[in-house]
Amino acid sequence: PYENTSLAFTALDPNNISIVTSRPSAGVSGSTGICLGASATVTITLGGMAPWEFDIFDGTATLTVSNIWDPVYQFETYPELTTNYTVPRVIDGTGNSAAGFGNAMITVHPLPDVEILNLLEVYDIDEGPVELHCTPAGGMFTGPGITFPPWTFIPQMAGTENSPHEIIYTYTDSNTCTNADTVIVQVIEAGGYISFEKPVACFNDSAFYITGHNDGNTIGTFSVLPEPPEGAFSDLDSNRAVLRPALYDLSEDMDVQVSYTFTDTLGDEYTLMRTLTVERLEDIRIDPIPDIYFCQNDAPIPLTGNAATGVFSGAGVTWNGMLGYRFDPFLADLDTNLIRYVYTSANHCSVSDSAELIVYDAPLADFTTLESCIPVEGGLVQFVNRTHTGPGQHVLWSWDFGDIFTGEDNYSDLKDPSHYYDKPGTWTIKLDVNADNGCHDFIQKSLGIHTKPEAEFTWNSNCRTDDPIVFEGQETVDFPDTISSRMWQIYRGNTEIFRSDTNQPSYHFPSLGTFRISYIVTTNTGCTDSTERAITLSPTYILSEDSYFEDFEVAELHGWSSMASDPLQNSWTYGEVNPDAFPGSAASGTRSWYTDLPEPRRVESSWVGSPCFNFKGFYRPMVSLDIKRSLSRNQDGAVLQYTLDNGGTWTNVGGVDDGGLNWYNSDKILNGSGGQHTGWTAESESSEDDRWYRAARTLDEVTGHKEVKFRIVFSSMGGDTLADGFAFDNFTIKQRTRLSVLEYFTNANTTACYETDSLVRELMKEVPADVVDIQYHAAGSMADKMYHDNPIPANNRGTVYGITGLPMAILDGGCEEWPGYPRTYDFNTSPPRAGDIRLRSLSMPDFKLTIQADYVPHLEISADIEALRDLVQRERILYVIVLEKRITDPEYTGTNGTTEFHNVARKMLPDAAGTLFNQSWTKDQVESILLTCEETFFPLVEDSLSIVVYLQDESTGEILQAATIPEYSTVSTFDVPEPRSRVLLYPNPASDLVNIYFEDIPEEAMLLRLYDLSGKIVLTDIIEPWQQRYTRSLSDLGEGLYIVEIRSRRNHHVIQRDKLFHY
Repeated sequence: PYENTSLAFTALDPNNISIVTSRPSAGVSGSTGICLGASATVTITLGGMAPWEFDIFDGTATLTVSNIWDPVYQFETYPELTTNYTVPRVIDGTGNSAAGFGNAMITVHPLPDVEILNLLEVYDIDEGPVELHCTPAGGMFTGPGITFPPWTFIPQMAGTENSPHEIIYTYTDSNTCTNADTVIVQVIEAGGYISFEKPVACFNDSAFYITGHNDGNTIGTFSVLPEPPEGAFSDLDSNRAVLRPALYDLSEDMDVQVSYTFTDTLGDEYTLMRTLTVERLEDIRIDPIPDIYFCQNDAPIPLTGNAATGVFSGAGVTWNGMLGYRFDPFLADLDTNLIRYVYTSANHCSVSDSAELIVYDAPLADFTTLESCIPVEGGLVQFVNRTHTGPGQHVLWSWDFGDIFTGEDNYSDLKDPSHYYDKPGTWTIKLDVNADNGCHDFIQKSLGIHTKPEAEFTWNSNCRTDDPIVFEGQETVDFPDTISSRMWQIYRGNTEIFRSDTNQPSYHFPSLGTFRISYIVTTNTGCTDSTERAITLSPTYILSEDSYFEDFEVAELHGWSSMASDPLQNSWTYGEVNPDAFPGSAASGTRSWYTDLPEPRRVESSWVGSPCFNFKGFYRPMVSLDIKRSLSRNQDGAVLQYTLDNGGTWTNVGGVDDGGLNWYNSDKILNGSGGQHTGWTAESESSEDDRWYRAARTLDEVTGHKEVKFRIVFSSMGGDTLADGFAFDNFTIKQRTRLSVLEYFTNANTTACYETDSLVRELMKEVPADVVDIQYHAAGSMADKMYHDNPIPANNRGTVYGITGLPMAILDGGCEEWPGYPRTYDFNTSPPRAGDIRLRSLSMPDFKLTIQADYVPHLEISADIEALRDLVQRERILYVIVLEKRITDPEYTGTNGTTEFHNVARKMLPDAAGTLFNQSWTKDQVESILLTCEETFFPLVEDSLSIVVYLQDESTGEILQAATIPEYSTVSTFDVPEPRSRVLLYPNPASDLVNIYFEDIPEEAMLLRLYDLSGKIVLTDIIEPWQQRYTRSLSDLGEGLYIVEIRSRRNHHVIQRDKLFHY
């Protein structure tokens, strides 16, 4: 292959023969583009044996390079023209030669031509900014006095110091080649300057003002060249002059030399000159329009003129890139429309033309049918004329039903005729409409007559949230016909924003507002039906982020609106209250919602609906509103209801006497609000409240729901002319912050306490978030073991309350000052009620208590007391009690048969006297205490204990606030894990490690604990959020059976308990 024709050697002499395995080679590379004057690197990669010699050819000359030992050779070149470098010959150290391969094409780009166009050589320091012009555009100016954007030279910024100045314009083209132009500019201090009202005067300006300025504040004189026409220039003798370009007869642009002569500060006369350009524009005109009279339904016509960049404007004028400007009579105003045609130059000079076009109101022919499908034996089709006609317009109707065999019945001149078709089929219907102003319209439709379906749909929510709203078709079709297609369209105004052909589409609406939903169904026979509904999206308030308060003092409704069963019987009014009518005033401010009943009174069922609320993560919610009634007893009423299913079901908030403040007072209301009989009504036969009342109630039934709406429903039998209805104001949703204390005195050897223990236990399950129960085992007639363990808590608290018999319970200190609800219960005449606790929870506490506890190496409790408002000096005592959550040891079973005891008071810290705070408080003031407990007669195991602190007024006995560890919502239900998704523990039994798998990925940190069979904690881990699987080594544990417990780290709710066998 190497053309070696020598004979083969039969014997080789060692050390004298070498075998060459490759011929010499030279590969050329380095093709690139450079700018003129720059260098490029050419690389030659050599093969074979060193040293090398090779020729470099540039298209015109050859350069021979010798004695090269490095296999990579590079050289720099500075070509002025595009040059192609090759290596035609290479010789290596063996003497063999070859032609090189490859090339290096160096493309040389010329430098751009750059020029500064409008900078003068000299500027006065007081002259105004000069906007810089250059070619080509897109570069950068540098130098003293330069600003951007736009590129401007400011003489005053450049200054006279170091003048003259070098102003450089640098431009880089698309090939990254850069060139520059430089102008030397001198800035002098002449003591004055001339300013124009705008850079360029327009030839049709009626007045253009010129102002002179000088440091001597003397009055100078103006003159202009060339000599102006008579009246075209006036020196106003106040360092101002006026030029009147409109008096010039210009055929092209003109430069006017303005001279300003004044006496400077040294008394010397000085003259400044400045050139003013007057721009002349050619006349503009609208091309002739064939007819200036139009009907509103005439086709658009083009609008053109003699200026390519002229702009048309006026009613009915449209523009697009394909068709240009057009006049559309349909979009124009009726009667006379002024069309203007304007051309504006880059200097903001303009010329214009105009035309008047007259548009007459034209009918817009259209029709439909009430029924486009009939029975197979035939039927009557009623046509509905949807033609638009102008006010006072007289028209003639001409119908052709396409059924020629019916003779004269095939035609009609009625507006809304009907026609009997004897069988289904396709019919061509024509309607011609002629107006008395000469305008007309014609429409023709082919109508298929089949069996008609009924289109209907529902949607799952009116609340705008992060979740899409789901729509579902509910159409009815006559068998055997079936639906062949569906079409959903959602409109904002007249703009379609969504389309779907499924039976159950979902859509996430982009904003609040009212949207039009169109649903069309088509059967296999081509028969269609459509329905259109408007959905008004309400705002959704996320209560976990902030409480909600609406005082209705702004005109915007914020999602509130009124409706009625009969739209004609809706008396609800929103706005400023008339002081001479019900309710006489708002509860606060000047606005509220109230009924304005008609004369004569009528039967009514109407309501005011709220926006949407997200109660997820919002615990212990309550609602309050100010109400005022003017009702007839049990003839009229009002009620607050909520819905969780977008209005499918409405449920009363609360009932009569169930723990609400000023809540419902009757369950016998006729024509009851919202279709039932419970609500607010008059206290007597017919009465009006003498003032506004604050009504409030808990809302625990909606906790955790993401879409909740409320409505205040008013109903009336309409017979009492003295009753004016119902009003409400200041609608509030917030969290309850008061925790009540139920101190229950019991005894395991007292028979009556067997039932009351169960009663208290069930009561705590009703209101677990609002109260903590503390059970004191008192001496009674025969003391039980829990009393003998530590009689101090029961004896002390029993003495405080004067307890003489068992059982007995005290709610929040039994303070009788709280109206309407005595809070001392003997279980005989007055058992404790959930309603009392709920009502108490609605009141705002004076204090906030925060506690923390550590159990290792001994029990240590810290408590912070924060005042929520300014409070006068009183003796207030903080009590700390350690409770044992549950006692099931048989040795504690007494004679009454109770085997399980809950929340038993075991120890008071620091002692039974508590900690006294005899002081006044200011809002946000915090006091702290630290208590320890080292020795107890019961085990200090965290999971078996609750810590309760409460602050009690020494004078009134009222318990002002309480707090617990664990949180109050779990004190009474400590043994019931939170209802959560499954947590899997595997393998089990386990040897080396164990996996914990959460069915739902936890969004918060989890606390993992392992207990041995003695109840001792042997392992504690933190599982960070967003871990679906957690793996734990068991190498540090001995073999045996363990209890695994998983709690939420934030509130210690129990998520899972299980057994784990480790071997």
